[in-house]
Amino acid sequence: LGTGTLGKGFTLPTGAVWQPSLFAWGVLRSAIHGIWESGTEERSQWANRLDLFGQLSLTPTERVVIGFRPLDQNGRFSGYTFSPDALRGTVNELNAEIDTLYFEGDFGELFPKLDPKDSKGLDYGFGVGRMPVIAQDGMLVGDPIDSAGVVRNTMRPRGTSNLRVTGMFGWGNVHRGGDNVEDPSARLYALFSEVDVRKSQIAFDVAYVDSGEKGDALYAGLSATQRIASERINTVVRVLVSAPAGEDTSAVGSGVLVFGTASITPQSTHDLAYLSLFAAFDNYTPAARAAGTGGPLVNAGILFEGSGVGAWAPVLSNRSKDVLGGALGYQRFWNGARTQLVLEAGAREETEATRSLSGALGCRLQQALGKRFIVRLDTFALAREALELRYGGRAEVLLKF
Repeated sequence: LGTGTLGKGFTLPTGAVWQPSLFAWGVLRSAIHGIWESGTEERSQWANRLDLFGQLSLTPTERVVIGFRPLDQNGRFSGYTFSPDALRGTVNELNAEIDTLYFEGDFGELFPKLDPKDSKGLDYGFGVGRMPVIAQDGMLVGDPIDSAGVVRNTMRPRGTSNLRVTGMFGWGNVHRGGDNVEDPSARLYALFSEVDVRKSQIAFDVAYVDSGEKGDALYAGLSATQRIASERINTVVRVLVSAPAGEDTSAVGSGVLVFGTASITPQSTHDLAYLSLFAAFDNYTPAARAAGTGGPLVNAGILFEGSGVGAWAPVLSNRSKDVLGGALGYQRFWNGARTQLVLEAGAREETEATRSLSGALGCRLQQALGKRFIVRLDTFALAREALELRYGGRAEVLLKF
């Protein structure tokens, strides 16, 4: 965990040996973008984001992690807005708010004297603090929640190679609803599980949110991930459900989301061709999603995801209310995988209300420079029923340190 000669560390009364070492790392992103509709500039902006982390490693299993995002807050990013004219000017969102702060460890490693022969099965992992909680690839839960959790891994019921079960309680910083607004009264109770069988990994997750302000609700997700056809084809299928205890509210809707994706690596290449399809019945809402991350369909493709920096919204909406659609794309690698190009076509159709249809084409080029820099270029064209053509482009420089 450190550089140079390892120190002896010190021994706790429990028998654990700690060898503290401190790490710091981060990602700095700077982007400029413009969006036009029917030849008229709609929005242009220069935006910046810094994800800064520190980690105090005590052992290979025990650590304290702290994280900041000092250049943005509440969906606004430090930089400069060029248009519209009403918003023109400098944007200053400097802050010292802590976004991540948690301790995680292993009970058996903290108290080795309780099981000196390592035969009692005391290896329970745990974490406490404001930490990222992700279930169903963020489609059920994807939020940095003030929480505590306990995980039991490496269980092997008959017919499986591994079973992992996690219990969690979250008491704060839970974001809910279509706009991912924090619900101060929300308390989240969850049980996450993953089991590896011969040809699949199956995950079943259930969560319950108790909220005096915005309504109680039960959430569940079931998924299967597998590699088939000589492990060249990857598939994922998910079914997710949200069920409010009473009437639908701004924070929770009643609905079902079916999502599937498949990808293949063409023969003699490292490229990836992929297809994603989804259908939402009524209004499916996740149990918790971080502010500014949009809806649960961000995983459908590059046309459905936001940039994560600035006001560049998803080209195609990633909300999951009475909609069906999908994306078809191809990711090409060359130059020793230091250059990649993604071409994608996507569409979504509202199945109720306006029954509007939208289709888009997107392109993303990424180039690695040196050991720490990545240059990324994005462009898109969007066609919507009874509306003008919309198109845009963005350029970003990313530094990892």
